[in-house]
Amino acid sequence: MFQGFIIAFREVFEIILVIAVMVGVIQKLNQRNLLKSLNIGLVLGIVLSILLGVVVFVFYERLKESFEGVEIALKTLLLILITWFLVLAINFQERDFKQEAYQKVINFQKYSVGIFLLSFANVFREGAEMVIFSLASFAKDKSFGLFYGILFGILAAIVAGYLLFRFSKRINIKVFFIATTLILVAISSEILKDLARELLKEVLKTENNIIPNILSIGYLLTFLVLLIRANVKAKRTAE
Repeated sequence: MFQGFIIAFREVFEIILVIAVMVGVIQKLNQRNLLKSLNIGLVLGIVLSILLGVVVFVFYERLKESFEGVEIALKTLLLILITWFLVLAINFQERDFKQEAYQKVINFQKYSVGIFLLSFANVFREGAEMVIFSLASFAKDKSFGLFYGILFGILAAIVAGYLLFRFSKRINIKVFFIATTLILVAISSEILKDLARELLKEVLKTENNIIPNILSIGYLLTFLVLLIRANVKAKRTAE
């Protein structure tokens, strides 16, 4: 049961964390029309994750290797989309942080497809991981207590995400953009590390932690430098 709780809490909280960042950014910039694209991606991701759970439960042993390939593809897509979102966020920070300025100089509607894809890929990737990890665990001990743990883990993650979202509303827009950018950089650097490790294992048939760690740290440092440069530029412009 505890293992199911940990699996569900980790995966669902990461979903909520990215979605909360996206919703927070959209609301801070007063672009609520983009919430429709986000919600469609969210619902579609949840529905397909549930369908995937049913398929995996029935055909797990037969399709195990295929799901590993799908997971790599989803991680690649999610990494690309989060990187795109980070570049947008950092570009916004090079401008004046006043909300009115964003509304005047940026056409947010053209990003609706990207918002949809990021929302969907985030949910479906984490949902797929939760399904695969849960079923792998269930295959070992055949205990239905695992599913009670998953249920409690999902509920706990929702409560934690709600508290985080409520707190974000009180944060100054400049601080909010910096904090959320750092959160996304941390998440995407971990995705890059996992992706590099899996590609080395599946494609080159070798296990190496040095290259994934170097790529992850390099990715992290690159966006930290870009974030610092953007905020320095914004400060000079304001002066």
